[in-house]
Order: sequence, then C-alpha cells, then structure tokens
Amino acid sequence: MERRDQRIIHKARALRRDGGVATALCFKKVTPIDQRVATWTASNILVTCPNCQSALRIENIKKRQLAGDK
Repeated sequence: MERRDQRIIHKARALRRDGGVATALCFKKVTPIDQRVATWTASNILVTCPNCQSALRIENIKKRQLAGDK
C-alpha cells in the first residue's frame, strides 16, 4: 500500500555549483524541484517519478543501440 505523504523522487539532470539540483530529468525547462512535494536522487534505482523512469529507459535503449547490442 502506497503512502500519500511520500514524496516523488526525480532523477537529477543538472547540478548547481553549490551542489543543489538545478533541474530534474523529466522537466523540459530548467526548473528547481519543489522540495515540499518531491525530492531528487543521482541513483537510477531510487527514482519513483514515472516521467523520469521513462526518460531513463529511453536513454538506456539509445546507449545499447550505440554499443551495438539489441
């Protein structure tokens, strides 16, 4: 059962110089993550955002195609 008070975990796309996240992988524009409703990670395994997960799958497919694996 999923808790409603759990925050969405986005994949960090760009970091600021101070170590904070400038934007998430699923955001089209550079937009800070609202820490009241979501958080971020650098680990692909911990991502719970469905849009970030989809972007990661597409990224992995592209990497495999470049490597010659199918």
